[in-house]
Amino acid sequence: MFKASSARALCGMVVIGLSLGLSACSHGTKSERLAQAVRESIASGSSKTAYEGLRRQFDRIEGECDRLLSGCHSPEFGVVKKWAVKELRGMLFDGARSGESWAIERLFGSSPDEVVTASVRRKGAQLILAAAKREGAPAAALVQAGLMYKVGYYTEQDLGYAKANLQRAWQKGAIRAAATLAELARQESDSVNAYLWAIRCGSPCSTSERLSAHEAELKPGQAHQIRRIARDTSVLAIAVATGEPAVK
Repeated sequence: MFKASSARALCGMVVIGLSLGLSACSHGTKSERLAQAVRESIASGSSKTAYEGLRRQFDRIEGECDRLLSGCHSPEFGVVKKWAVKELRGMLFDGARSGESWAIERLFGSSPDEVVTASVRRKGAQLILAAAKREGAPAAALVQAGLMYKVGYYTEQDLGYAKANLQRAWQKGAIRAAATLAELARQESDSVNAYLWAIRCGSPCSTSERLSAHEAELKPGQAHQIRRIARDTSVLAIAVATGEPAVK
């Protein structure tokens, strides 16, 4: 079975032929420069480095087109530009399918544009949700899935799934997941688990003001007990009634 990147390379053979013809008669045109960047990204394979290299050239040439329209409306440039967009999106989907942090950041870290449209973001979200369900899911995929379940972003809202994904992410080293877990506990008026995750969150959760606010809602002696329990990374929740570990 062909990999997605191999399929994209196969689909681009016609464009490669076109770009080679362009280089023979008009070396250095926008079409040839962009086509060369696409060829280099295909040769490198889907990765953060390959994506950023192609995206830089794509954005540079788009900037030139905004300033000077020469060469930007030819049929050749239109074909090469579509090829570049397809390759960029393909690399993002490959990264999302694997739950890679760089792809997640580029899919959701900025406003939609010509490459990352609303439909591309939606497909990326579904790939990330699927990646998060796998046993060895990366922390980045688990955090993003947890955030999407929390607010119902490209999926049904499910706070139980949100917590489960964020807890797994935290156990894999994603400290920022603890901030969202503390927030979810506060929303449920669960001061015990809000304090548990605020302690584990570190900055910015563990400022003296915020921890003091949590401690004010606890029973005498609970803060010390929760701090002790928080050191056990297998504990994911504390039973409010007993103050003992409830979920491991």
